[in-house]
Amino acid sequence: MKRTIFSAVLLACVSLVLGLSGCYTTTRDSDDGPQSGSSTGVPAKNGDHADHADHDDEMNEVRAELAKLSDEDRASAEKQRICPVSEELLGSMGAPLKVEVGGEQVWLCCQGCQDDLFGDPDKFLAKLKQQ
Repeated sequence: MKRTIFSAVLLACVSLVLGLSGCYTTTRDSDDGPQSGSSTGVPAKNGDHADHADHDDEMNEVRAELAKLSDEDRASAEKQRICPVSEELLGSMGAPLKVEVGGEQVWLCCQGCQDDLFGDPDKFLAKLKQQ
């Protein structure tokens, strides 16, 4: 029992530390590419973070998936940005899915999130309003 509690606390601490650490270099959502410098005003050094290339690749994939939508739908999905169920970036799992729930249009990252959305629409509509 003590080992289980200790493991849970340790996992929570590690998750918190990993969630709070990371790169401070900012990027723009436009096609202008990365913004030089960082959120602290200190220029970023090349090679500081190996995950920048992965992030750039992911953002290019997201843009490509959103480009598959009509101009109107793409603008709507870009405005929402995040799937309310998985909290993943729309377009990160293929072209996002548009559904209507509670009289509102909602974008989902994938078909798998649809059951959760329809199972508790008030919860996820409230999440969207907080964004």
